[in-house]
Amino acid sequence: MLTDTVASETTERTPTVEVVAAPARSVVTLEKGIYAVLVLIALALRLVNLGAAPLNAREAGEAVAAYTLATGGGLPSGVYNPLLFTFNFVTFVFGGASDTWARLLPALTGAALVALPYWMRRWLDRPGAIAAATLLAFSPSFVLFSRLLDPAILAAFGIVATLTMGLRVLVAHLPRRYILTGAWLAVALVAGRASWVWLLLTIAFAVAVLYYPQDTVTREDILAAGRALRNDRSTLLTTLAVALVVFVVLSTAVFFNPTGFQAVLDTAAGWWRASGESIPAWQYLAGLAAYETLILVFGLVGLVWLIVRRQDLFAVYLGLWFAVMLIVTLISPVRPPSGIVALLLPLTLLAAMLLGRLFADVTANSAWEREGLLLLIALPFVFGPLFRLTEYLAPATPPTPGATTPLVLLGIFVLGLAIVFAGGWSLFGRDVALRTAGLVAVFLLGLVMVRSSISVAYPGDFIPQEFLGGPRTSTDVVRVVGDLQGIALDRYGAAQTQPVAVDASLTPTLSWYLRYFPRVDVRNNAAGSGVPQILAVAPNTPQVQTPTGYVGQRARFETDWTPSGMGIRDWLRWVLYRNAPAAPPSVDWMIWFSKVSAPPQQP
Repeated sequence: MLTDTVASETTERTPTVEVVAAPARSVVTLEKGIYAVLVLIALALRLVNLGAAPLNAREAGEAVAAYTLATGGGLPSGVYNPLLFTFNFVTFVFGGASDTWARLLPALTGAALVALPYWMRRWLDRPGAIAAATLLAFSPSFVLFSRLLDPAILAAFGIVATLTMGLRVLVAHLPRRYILTGAWLAVALVAGRASWVWLLLTIAFAVAVLYYPQDTVTREDILAAGRALRNDRSTLLTTLAVALVVFVVLSTAVFFNPTGFQAVLDTAAGWWRASGESIPAWQYLAGLAAYETLILVFGLVGLVWLIVRRQDLFAVYLGLWFAVMLIVTLISPVRPPSGIVALLLPLTLLAAMLLGRLFADVTANSAWEREGLLLLIALPFVFGPLFRLTEYLAPATPPTPGATTPLVLLGIFVLGLAIVFAGGWSLFGRDVALRTAGLVAVFLLGLVMVRSSISVAYPGDFIPQEFLGGPRTSTDVVRVVGDLQGIALDRYGAAQTQPVAVDASLTPTLSWYLRYFPRVDVRNNAAGSGVPQILAVAPNTPQVQTPTGYVGQRARFETDWTPSGMGIRDWLRWVLYRNAPAAPPSVDWMIWFSKVSAPPQQP
């Protein structure tokens, strides 16, 4: 049931009971300390070198829209996210514009998301809530998209915050909980398109529970919450007013952007609006398998176990949430790279519930003479084949003829573990073998998760072979713009006075990095411009015709790598070393400088 009672919150059903101030020692607990440490780790993963990687095209479009209004350039005309726009508009007005400032809201929101499971302990259990916070802190997808100017993390935070407060309303009908639920729902609806699908699903699930004859407790809780709100007209009006104010303020950039309402509607309809940034559906599935193996495995196993064995209504809700998001994502013609977050969120909560049950069971029932002994026996079968596999797949090792060796090593690994756990099952029983297998899986898949988080958060500058997150802007862009400023300073005595022509195919990325240049001419064919300096995209061909009177050079503009066409050996080498068989495909560009010198400056 969604509202099973736990001892820590029993008093919330009787708000008239006198509340006694808690002693200081109970305010700071080990549990709260664990959450504080996880939030600090999440902050470090998300804020360190936040502006090191240049903004990609999607990020630059969001940043340019806010910067244009902040500098008096007019209202945005393209597609943008209203919540990101509002925050960046305010930030750019008071703090200036930079890559770090532009990405600050997703980074802070991603770290704050780690703390939310603390208030979901009733439904996740205490160990499960800590497991959820840990997964949210280290998940490669949550880490990466918290470091990008992308609304996916904002929508995830809004959804979890609204869900948490809504569930707590069912426990105690306190006015502040209704008001906070309305406020967080407004934030979620402004934040991203996944929130709208989640809201429709949640309403449909609540209606289904009302007509489900078996679970009378949850049905009565929902009806009681509705009656309490209907009878308390003051709370109802306050909730609606707060939700409306939050919605309007965040949509309109504090009333500076009246087009924000249309942007919210565009966001809600974003599942079906044609877009050039879509990725194939298989890339979502490959991302879950390659980067989120721990969450994927334990989430799917937890879904089956919690529903079949425990008949957990909250797990049923999470399973339906994942199924609906998967179906909508697969049939939608618009699949941005960050769409994987919407699929991952319910799976993360399901995985956390199973991990919490596992750790609670291990704490209560494990013994060194059983689980400990079985782990010691299993370790050689885990690390022996893995060390041999890493040696065989090392980047410096030449390819061995034949493709059977990796399969043989993996076969030895799987067979050895199967024999160990089967022996443990026969000697100590099923529960001991399953607990030990679960611990081994958590250890191995947890290492892969941490490794992947570091890889996607801090990719290599030269050949970033990560496909999670989509195309990446090359650091050459920032370097070339710096060169432009130096040339302008040398020729004209001011760093941003150099006139520049930009090929339209290089925007909005160059529109953002040339934002301080007042004389930028965007053209479909920049080579036809008469300004002294020309930037134009160059096709990936050996020869590019240089305009008369100019000299130039080729530079890398963007890379976009996907793991298609790789065999088992290449896949394993990439998983272990991030070493792919070929360099990522790239889009190059040319920068042409005019040979004509500027007139000498008068003393």
